[in-house]
Amino acid sequence: MTKLLLPIIFLSFSLTNLFGQNKESKDPIIDDKGQISRFYYFEIPSAINGSNLDPSAISNVTANFTDSKISLKLGFPSLFKDVPSTRNLKNSGFVQANFKASNGITTLYKSGNPPLEYGLTAGFSRVIRHTYWTYTDTATYGKNAHSSEGMTWINIIGNLEQVNYNIFTPSGQYGNLITKLNGQLGGLYISLNRYFHSDISEHKWKRCIASIGVGYAKTNNYSSLKKRTLEDGKLIHNKDSTAYQTVVETTSGAIGNLITVEGLTSFGELFIPLIKSKKYGSLYLGSRLTYYGIGNDNYIINGNTGFYVNLKDKKLDKDNLDKPAKDIISFSVTGQFNQLNKSKETDYFNNNFSVVLQLAVPIRFN
Repeated sequence: MTKLLLPIIFLSFSLTNLFGQNKESKDPIIDDKGQISRFYYFEIPSAINGSNLDPSAISNVTANFTDSKISLKLGFPSLFKDVPSTRNLKNSGFVQANFKASNGITTLYKSGNPPLEYGLTAGFSRVIRHTYWTYTDTATYGKNAHSSEGMTWINIIGNLEQVNYNIFTPSGQYGNLITKLNGQLGGLYISLNRYFHSDISEHKWKRCIASIGVGYAKTNNYSSLKKRTLEDGKLIHNKDSTAYQTVVETTSGAIGNLITVEGLTSFGELFIPLIKSKKYGSLYLGSRLTYYGIGNDNYIINGNTGFYVNLKDKKLDKDNLDKPAKDIISFSVTGQFNQLNKSKETDYFNNNFSVVLQLAVPIRFN
């Protein structure tokens, strides 16, 4: 599956002689007012938070409502100050902390329940090629007006998470129904990423953001286990034992066999723009597939697909119309498929499919 995934999910484009009517420039294009125009710094919605390809240094707060997870991302717009005159970033990075309620926000903290889970992710991006094409018909489009743009970059991303679980054994004896587990999950990845944009009709179908990567990771199948609640209390019967009252203490957790997978991991991501506007925002259709434990008897393949929306404030800079309006909010609605390697099981969708709503609010702009 991995051999088939890589050529399908990653699209490559020639950087030379792509358009006969255009000219190629490997240097940042600056207009008559000294402004630089860039497509890519607003093209990658911050709603694609959690993917392994995001090179943008936009800081934001993200809420994942399905997982009861909140993330805080702090971006570094220009590491090493490599191009201060144009801000055409070659190096960027971020650090992101996340906090998660193991079994829903109502059990964020409760005695006897798993405490709050937490993690840290950090990444570095290096642009290895960034190429512009401009229209040769300057009378119609203006001097240095963009027609197309391509960017290729490398990411190095690592993450570490502390997890805590309650696993129930329904067949166990009274007082021995709960097993408390904790541990660390995480991974380290390197990826090759590609962005392409064109305003020329015959090439618009090629527009996309794509990524392939490989690394070493440790994960488990907890998200696929059936969630349950254990009630612990005392029954108080009436005189003839025909009715009772009780006050209970609940403990949240899951039932099933918790499997941990560690080893070689690969992934592929593809995001296709359906709507793009510098003034209003964008709508992407995106998919991601991750293969954990390549070559192991126990392995996990997770995937998701859905829509990613980025909304802007509609305020364009009159002195630089190529510059997009600022982001207001980004969100995504995706279908999450866990353990696709078990998709032939009759109860697969009941145990492994969920709809995920994720919201990202930028708090700083580059």
